[in-house]
Amino acid sequence: MNNTEYNIFISHITVEKEIAFIIKDLINEAFENKINVFVSSDKISIPLGSDYINVITQNLQKCSSEIIVCSPNSIKSPWINFEFGAGWVRNIPVIPFCHSGIKPDQLPQPFNLRQGICGNIHEDLKQLIDHIKFKKLF
Repeated sequence: MNNTEYNIFISHITVEKEIAFIIKDLINEAFENKINVFVSSDKISIPLGSDYINVITQNLQKCSSEIIVCSPNSIKSPWINFEFGAGWVRNIPVIPFCHSGIKPDQLPQPFNLRQGICGNIHEDLKQLIDHIKFKKLF
């Protein structure tokens, strides 16, 4: 892997933060903590006393890829849609990570216009890690 900094932004609703933590742990384990993974609710990504909207905005501006945690509830969230749109207009990979019974082909537009994965399928998780490896190399 080259020395280019690679940043991943995981977008999620608060009640699904545990899923975001699992995704972050999966990425950190696969890449030995050598990739920056931003999760707003992990009590690490946003330092105490900071302007959290500013920190979120800065991380949306610098991320290399976004993972959008998608459930029947989360895709209705204005913030999820906002964060999804931020990646869309930057033309970076925006990956729907589906769970709780929803599948990528069941997502509403514009979510279904991006290739997504099912979080409970091993091959899809492997595909996510392979995607990051490929993007990190180039």
